[in-house]
Amino acid sequence: MSEQDKKNNVNRYGLVFPSYATDVSIELKCYAMGHTVEAGGLGKAVHLKRAIKLLYPEYDNNGNPVYVWHDWLDRRIEAWCDNSFMTWWGPAAAAKSTDAAVIALVDWYADPIGTTTIICSTTLKMLQRRIFGEAVRFHNKHKGGSPGIYLKSKTAIVVDQKVMESASEKSGIFGFAVQLGDKKQARDDIIGQHNKRIRLLVDEAQHPALEVAFDSRSNLMKGCEDFKLVGFGNPDSRLDPLGRFSEPVNGWESISPDMPEWNTKYGKCFFFDGMTSPGMKDPKKYWFMVKQQDFEDTAGDFGADSPEYWQFCRGFVRPEGSTNQIISETFAIKHHMTAGPEWASGYQLGAGFDPSYSAGGDKRMIVPFQFGLSTADIQTIAFLEPYQVTIDVSELSEKTMARQMAEKAIAYCKELGVPKNLFGMDTTGAQNILADFIDEIWDEDGKIYRCQFGGRASDLQASQKDTKLAHDVYANRVTELWFNMVTFGQNNQIRGLPLQALKEFTMREVLRSGQMRLRTTKRQIEPKVIMKNRTGGKSPDTADACVVGLDLVRQRINVHPGDVQTQKYSRESDAEAVDLDLDGREDNYLTDSIEV
Repeated sequence: MSEQDKKNNVNRYGLVFPSYATDVSIELKCYAMGHTVEAGGLGKAVHLKRAIKLLYPEYDNNGNPVYVWHDWLDRRIEAWCDNSFMTWWGPAAAAKSTDAAVIALVDWYADPIGTTTIICSTTLKMLQRRIFGEAVRFHNKHKGGSPGIYLKSKTAIVVDQKVMESASEKSGIFGFAVQLGDKKQARDDIIGQHNKRIRLLVDEAQHPALEVAFDSRSNLMKGCEDFKLVGFGNPDSRLDPLGRFSEPVNGWESISPDMPEWNTKYGKCFFFDGMTSPGMKDPKKYWFMVKQQDFEDTAGDFGADSPEYWQFCRGFVRPEGSTNQIISETFAIKHHMTAGPEWASGYQLGAGFDPSYSAGGDKRMIVPFQFGLSTADIQTIAFLEPYQVTIDVSELSEKTMARQMAEKAIAYCKELGVPKNLFGMDTTGAQNILADFIDEIWDEDGKIYRCQFGGRASDLQASQKDTKLAHDVYANRVTELWFNMVTFGQNNQIRGLPLQALKEFTMREVLRSGQMRLRTTKRQIEPKVIMKNRTGGKSPDTADACVVGLDLVRQRINVHPGDVQTQKYSRESDAEAVDLDLDGREDNYLTDSIEV
C-alpha cells in the first residue's frame, strides 16, 4: 500500500479501512466481526441496524416507502444478534417474513462467500409470496451493486463467481419448499448445505411439514463456526413445530400473553403481541401491520376468545381454561398422548374409519393404530398417520361413492396389514349400508366393527375411578365415545395421537348448564352441527376416526382404562340399521350438562 493510499484510509470505530470502503461496507464489517463498544465499536445489533438503514432508507427521494422502520424490527435485530436459536410468535400482518428476509439478506451481504442461508417454507408458491420473495425483492433494489445474482430456476441468490472466484456453490441464499417432497428427501437436501456461517430460517413454522427443518439443525451445526436458526409464524398449537420449539423451560403454565419473551429448551422465544403492534399506535404509517380494525373484524366473525382471534390477532396460543374443552393441549402433553410408543414386544394393527357422504366439507378419514403392551406394562393404543379417502368424481358414473369408499378403505388396510375384524367404522345412519357393503366385498373371514355414535351411552363402566355405568354419566353415546379418549389418556394408554385430531378434541366443547332444553347432571358434548357453526365449518373427522378405533379396542379386544375389568359389550345390535344420521340430529342432544 502506497503512502498516499495510507493517507486516504478511513479511520472509524477505532479501525482502519481502505479508502474505497463505503459506509455500508464499514458497518457490515463491524457487524460481521462483532465489534464491541469496549473495542470502539457500537455492538453487533447497532452496526446491523445502521447497515440496513443505509441500504434501505424508510422512504426514497420521492417520498415512497422503501422499508418503514418500527420498534418490533429493533427487537428482532437484537434477538438475531444475541441468540443462535430463536422463535418469533406474532399475529398475521406483523412483518415477520419481511423483517426476517431483510435481516438475513444483509447478514449474508456481510460475508457472502462464508455464509449459507437456508429459507424453508411449505410450498414454492409460499416461498415466493413470503420470505424468499421478500429477500429477492430487496436484493433486486441493488442490481449490479451487490455480491449476488438471483437464479429463479434454482430459487436461490448466489455469489457471482465471475466477481468472487473463491465462492462455492453453497455460498448463497437458498429456498426450500419442504411440503413438495417426502420428509427424508427434504431433510437430505437441507443438511447437504455446509459453510462457515449457516443460517436456517423457517417460515410458517406452525405447519407440521416444517418439523423436518428444525430437525436438520444438528447436522447443519457440524463443522460450522456460526449457526443461527429462527422459526416464526402464527402460533396455533403447543404441539406443532413452532410450539414444540418454543416450549418454556419452566413449562407452559409459566408463561402468559403479558410476557414479551421467555427461555425455551432450545434457546429463546420472542412474542410480538398484536395488542402492542405499531399498527395499533399509528395505523396510517404502519398500514401493513395488524390494527384495531383487524381485532374488531376477527372478534365479530369468530369471537374475541376464538382460536382465530388468538392466533391471527394476538399471535399467542389460545390460553386454556377459557373454554369447556374435552381435552386440552397441556393435558395431552402431561400424559404424552402425542409421543411415540415404546413396545415391550409386538403389537396388533387396527384402524378406525369416519366415512362421509356429505358435500359440506366433512372428510373421509381412516386413522390406523397399533395396539399392544408397552414397556411400562400398560395396554397401549398408538395412532398412526391419518389417511384421507378421496372420491374421484369422474368415476361416479361407473363407481358409486359407496363403492369407491369401500374399495379404497379395503385396499389401504390390506396394504397396511390391518385385518378385517380389527377395522372399525362409524355406522351411524345411512353409513350402516356402507358397512354392509364392506363386509360383503372384503374377502376375509370375520366382520368389521360397527360403532354407533347415536343413541344411549353403553353399559360399560364409565372410567377407572368412576364405577357408574356410562349411560349414568354421559347423556348420549357420542359423548361417551369422546370421553373414552380422556379416560384412556389419563391412564397413559394413548400414544401417537395425530396433531389434527388433538386440535379437534380441543375445539369441541362440553355443554354448560343452560345450553340444552332439558336439564341433567350427565356430561354432554356439543352437537357436531353446533361445533361446525361455531368454528367456521371445521368438522372433527380425524378425532371421530380415532374414537372409533379406541372403541373397537375397548369393545372387541376388551381393553379398558387402567386395570379396571368390565363386562364385554354385546354386539347384538351391530345388524340394526337406522334411517337417520343420529350424530347430526338436534334431538340427540336435548339434555343439559353439569359444569366440568
